[in-house]
Amino acid sequence: MGNLIKWKKRQPRRLTSWWRVWLILLCLTKAGLAQYRFDHWTAETGLPQNIISAIRQTPEGYIWIATLDGLARFDGVRFTVFNKSNTPGISNNRFTSLYQDVQGDLWLGTEVGVVTHYHQGQFTTYTTEQGLPKSFAYGITGDGSGRIWVFSANKIRQWERTTGRFIEIDTPQFSGGSGDLGWVSESGLWGADQAGLHFFIAGVWSHYALPISWGRQFTRVVKEQDGTVWAVAAGEKLYQLRDGKARLFPRQHARPDQLMNSPSMVERPMMKWRDHAGKIWTLGIGRNLTFTLIIPSSGRLETKGLNCLYEDRDGNLWVGADGQGLYRIRKQIVTTYSQEQGLINRNVYPVYEDRAGTIWVGAWDGGLSQIKQGKVTNFTPREGLSAGAVTAFFEDKEGRFWIASHNDLQTFEHGRFTSVKAQFTPDQAKVNVIHQDQKGAMWFGTDHGVIRYENGNLRHFTFQDGLPGDSVRVILDAAGGGLWIGCYGGLMRWQDGKFTTWTEQEKLPGNAIRALYEDKDGVLWIGTYDSGLGRFKDGKFTHYTTREGLFNDGVFQILEDAYGNLWMSSNRGIYRVRKQELNEFAAGQRRDVTSIAFGKSDGMLNVECNGGLWPAGTRSRDGRLWFPTQDGVVVIDPKAVTTNQEPPPILIEAFLLDRVPIAFDHEVRIQPGQENFEIQYTALSFANAEYLRFKYKIEGFNDDWIDAGTRRSAFYSHLPPGDYRFRVIAANSDGVWNEEGKSLRIVVVPPFY
Repeated sequence: MGNLIKWKKRQPRRLTSWWRVWLILLCLTKAGLAQYRFDHWTAETGLPQNIISAIRQTPEGYIWIATLDGLARFDGVRFTVFNKSNTPGISNNRFTSLYQDVQGDLWLGTEVGVVTHYHQGQFTTYTTEQGLPKSFAYGITGDGSGRIWVFSANKIRQWERTTGRFIEIDTPQFSGGSGDLGWVSESGLWGADQAGLHFFIAGVWSHYALPISWGRQFTRVVKEQDGTVWAVAAGEKLYQLRDGKARLFPRQHARPDQLMNSPSMVERPMMKWRDHAGKIWTLGIGRNLTFTLIIPSSGRLETKGLNCLYEDRDGNLWVGADGQGLYRIRKQIVTTYSQEQGLINRNVYPVYEDRAGTIWVGAWDGGLSQIKQGKVTNFTPREGLSAGAVTAFFEDKEGRFWIASHNDLQTFEHGRFTSVKAQFTPDQAKVNVIHQDQKGAMWFGTDHGVIRYENGNLRHFTFQDGLPGDSVRVILDAAGGGLWIGCYGGLMRWQDGKFTTWTEQEKLPGNAIRALYEDKDGVLWIGTYDSGLGRFKDGKFTHYTTREGLFNDGVFQILEDAYGNLWMSSNRGIYRVRKQELNEFAAGQRRDVTSIAFGKSDGMLNVECNGGLWPAGTRSRDGRLWFPTQDGVVVIDPKAVTTNQEPPPILIEAFLLDRVPIAFDHEVRIQPGQENFEIQYTALSFANAEYLRFKYKIEGFNDDWIDAGTRRSAFYSHLPPGDYRFRVIAANSDGVWNEEGKSLRIVVVPPFY
């Protein structure tokens, strides 16, 4: 759909025009899982205005957005706005078109006829003094050799670099048709006469013959990637010209829901658009060449109109809406089952896979969901399930499925629920975790200690019997025999009828234990509510927190994938760490570890994960990881998670001296009496840009790196006189560092005596 700009690595594509394009993303079925994530920005979140006319990505990596009230530069986290009031070289804010030439320069057309050129950080506006008419600059196009053409006042004008002027070139006068040139997109122009349609693309006119019976009063024309031409004539008749054959579509007024659901969908006019990965995106064509972008199973998002569609180098699709701002469409890493997909409630806690491969999900507000081959079946008191929050699951050796709730302890066999709470006191029946040991004894962790049940005999252990705490949250088999038991109070090992306990006094990382996992090497991994992750091996504890590189100090569940990563849940999302890095840290071979975080931008509906009721997540037999959250159970397939090996480019954007921005190139000089300064920097990666990490230092002042986390600015209140170098490095969201980074020389001038 237009002239494609070639990048060194990937080829961004843009679908744009001044016509209106309707965007509706439809969910095919109630239980369908969303495949794409939609992020949205408006004037309330940084855009200068909500009518977007064009989108581009420049070579250094910024996304540029042209609006009717200025130009915005986006680094994935924050917008920088350039307009008439704050930027020399811009004389009008109503940008209606945007073209990027082969050098990466930006050319912007306006409603008042001026053209603004962006080159190496500087803006220049061309007017009638450079050969432009006082008329709407409808569009700007170019070719691979660097030539630029502007369409204005029904004429084509070519930019001459040697003279710095726009020169009118020979432009046919189309008669018997619309009589006017039309703007196709950044690819070029079109016109119509009795001979058919004509296109001006890359400086060359081409002709498309049309049947005599067709009218010539065309109002809209679009050209697809494969050369197919769509045209609307007077009376809103829609025509298609492909491979020399012409076709009239009398039924172009289909509603978006008809495009999706009509049995005669194949008869509807459709356009195809291929992205760099080869994926085909489908656009249904409606009245007057409006469009419906069809994305099955991805929820529902409606905009008044879509002005442009652009693909960046990372494969994200950017949508510029008419009056509703900027959208980003990206493939989701995380899929979610919530009420829209059939779960009985949103807020879920225990998640378990039985031997048949069925996933069980317990709801805090009561109810039980069963997920089998993608189908959700719910159980309520009508089916015999006890009322109240579902708190724990377990399948014993005999195949009985145990279900704990606040009101009961039940088993589920042959489709029936049976209560077993009569064998327990009311307090004992409120179970947080259920487990069966290797000898067949059943263990129940409660808020009032742990219960061992075998052959009708029940034994109750509490703090008085040696437990480090009465609130038991996790029980699992120990590799060397016995059990590991985690409490709100510490860690316990049960073996041969004896308790051994560890608390913070014995160097346990934290007493509020929520998760335990023992790997094949005999390492016990300990998750806490707010004290990070613990490693226990050969009687030695190792402690990891955000200071050592964890994304969060909450560890509600620990699941290991097939690739040597530990995945952990927390109140702020899900994150993974390579187990090798954790072991190397424990051996003193490294100073920190790298966490890769997953949140809303990856598909989570709510980043707050749930824990404290067991199991707080499970690895299913197909390798997928399931975690409970405040809005459904999220599913991650580790084998589908790719790692971005490209270190992010880094830029130093601004230097503020005593809060005033000053110009800088490679050096800044600070005079006596000037004290406080701020350096603003960024890194450009649009895959989870909010998770990019930064480190900086001023060589000669503090030679150790300062971990800035996700902060994109450095503050200093005083530097002694001297010659320094500020350096900043950054890591992408997958922990790949740009170790070279960027630097800036800072000279602090001494006072004169």
